[in-house]
Amino acid sequence: ADAGVQIYQVALAQNLLNTVPLVGIAQGPILSSYYRDAVTDEIVAGAVVLYAPDDQQGFPCGYGADGKLFTEDDPIVTLPSGFTVANIADGAITFDRSEVARVATFEAPSGANPDFSDQGIVESFNTLIDFLRQRYVFNNFAGVNDVDWDALHDTYLPRVEKAEADEDLGEYGLAMVDLAHEIADAHVYVYLDPLAGDPKALQTILAGIAGGKGGIGADVVELDDGRIIVTSVKPNSPAEAAGFTFGAQIVAVDGQAVADALAQPVNFNLKFPGTAESTRVLAVQYLVKRPPGTDLEIAYQLPDSSEVMTTTLTAVANISSRPQTAAMPMEYKLMDGIGYVTWKGFERTGIATHIFADFIKVMGAQQIPGIIIDIRGNGGGSALMEFAVLSYLYSEENPLSLGIADSYRYNALTEEFVREPKTTVLSAPPATQPYLGDVVVLVDQHCVSACEFMSYWLQASGRATIVGQYSTEGGGGNTNAVTMPGGFMFNYTAGTDIDLKTDLPTFQAVGVVPDVRVPVNEETERRKLEGGDPVLDAGIEYLRRLAFERLGHEPAPFANGAVTTTVPAGWQSNADGAAYRSPDNPITLSITAWTDSDETDPDAIMVAVDPNVEKAGELVTNSGAWTIYGSDANDIYNIYGVNVIDGQPYIITTTTTDERLVTLMAEFILAPALRDFSVNE
Repeated sequence: ADAGVQIYQVALAQNLLNTVPLVGIAQGPILSSYYRDAVTDEIVAGAVVLYAPDDQQGFPCGYGADGKLFTEDDPIVTLPSGFTVANIADGAITFDRSEVARVATFEAPSGANPDFSDQGIVESFNTLIDFLRQRYVFNNFAGVNDVDWDALHDTYLPRVEKAEADEDLGEYGLAMVDLAHEIADAHVYVYLDPLAGDPKALQTILAGIAGGKGGIGADVVELDDGRIIVTSVKPNSPAEAAGFTFGAQIVAVDGQAVADALAQPVNFNLKFPGTAESTRVLAVQYLVKRPPGTDLEIAYQLPDSSEVMTTTLTAVANISSRPQTAAMPMEYKLMDGIGYVTWKGFERTGIATHIFADFIKVMGAQQIPGIIIDIRGNGGGSALMEFAVLSYLYSEENPLSLGIADSYRYNALTEEFVREPKTTVLSAPPATQPYLGDVVVLVDQHCVSACEFMSYWLQASGRATIVGQYSTEGGGGNTNAVTMPGGFMFNYTAGTDIDLKTDLPTFQAVGVVPDVRVPVNEETERRKLEGGDPVLDAGIEYLRRLAFERLGHEPAPFANGAVTTTVPAGWQSNADGAAYRSPDNPITLSITAWTDSDETDPDAIMVAVDPNVEKAGELVTNSGAWTIYGSDANDIYNIYGVNVIDGQPYIITTTTTDERLVTLMAEFILAPALRDFSVNE
């Protein structure tokens, strides 16, 4: 059969999956040898490499009257056998048969970074606003980051004109920071670092962002019940000197009730929250932030006190601690039979993806039933790495189809936004085994961009459960940056994905909402202060609950066959059949007939059995009413059920040394044993 002409694209791509040839997502180019029109799918310009198996093959040398390639009216030339480079430009195709041919990679016009750096301050501002009127993607979605560009222009033009009159790029940059805050999009932000080489601009900027550089040396959090409390106090800080402790409630700031203070606009400096929730969290933190040397009056209540006290504190410079930097971009470990992996950004993509592949291999080899992916604080980055990581969590039989959302991008040729179906399908790379166990993803309000998209795909496809105290940051799009005078950058959202169910941008301005919302209360905040991690604990608890819910129960005899109840399948009995133990030994279930006395009162019996017991409730079953008791002594946790049947007291005991299993043990081990208990004739 005639194989015909083979057509190759030349692409600059990253071989994240370490395969030869490139497969799956690794075939997606960073740069390509041609550019196609997203509307017509036609090649607009660039080059392709052709291979003809003989000298009898034809290929178009131009576009026909219909302006399309590969249609019947194309003019055709005969190719020589072997390789040929076809260069496409201005509707014509030329051929290069050089022994060594040069093929350039092609940047799509819509991907280019606009550069207004050669314009004056006011001119560049006007140009930027006109540009964003056309190119800010959420202009096309009512109710999503609505922007009145005329009003925004008129509001900031006086500041921009003053910056030009003062010849101060720092003033200009700060005006753009405030403008970006008004858009309230996590992907709309200003990068001022390039102005650091301008002494005047730098001085202006440092003065302008001083409000976030100082405070009273205390962290504050808004609880679910609406109270704002101190959660930590730094040593030798104004807050410590004033006697603030954990749980102190902030009532008013500078004479304003906290509710009124929070209703005022807040200068977040160089932080750009993207949801109402993350904005609120940040606003609460800024209640006690002031420029160093500034006085701040705070009305507060100490824990267990109804007295409102007022003190004036002088803000000091923030005490910065150098964050610990992991040696590797991704780290994993086993925790109590659960896999755990974490990373802070989708960067150093090659090594990070290989670490994740190793993590998946280890989890599969050890048959780990559940894993936790901790991407709290993950600032996003490479979408290619995001897809590579995702692929290991899906099988070829049940892949992840990104077609649950459409792509919405700007077409520079037609000067309009184009909605396209997403056709990418992800599954584990060839010769690897996907991880198909349970998956929990931990998120917070600092999970943004690629971090959020990964969470979204896993949640929307039903592959993972999202756990967190807060939703993600709400940056639901791809971005581009405009270069402004002095080299500072104004970043904007250039495109997005549209959820097919809602017909709205996936999670823009709302974030990925946790399936399991961990409370923000005094208990969880104190656990953090003491070095605990309530969000991680909730993820572990969720995976354990799934495992307990899947336990299959089967009848088992106790007390030499005198009684029967159900135990989880696979549990082993001891030598005398009085107790059953789980395979990994954290839980024991036993049944005894009380014969130490003639006592039939459950309370009296339990005091004799375990002096530390406390009554916890009652469960009525077909065999009668069971009284439930619990005890905790020497890190041994017992839950008992006592019932008197035909004058004979029976005690069912469940025991564990793991406090985290107590609730699950009661619900999934003891309760079924009580319900299914029967005395054999």
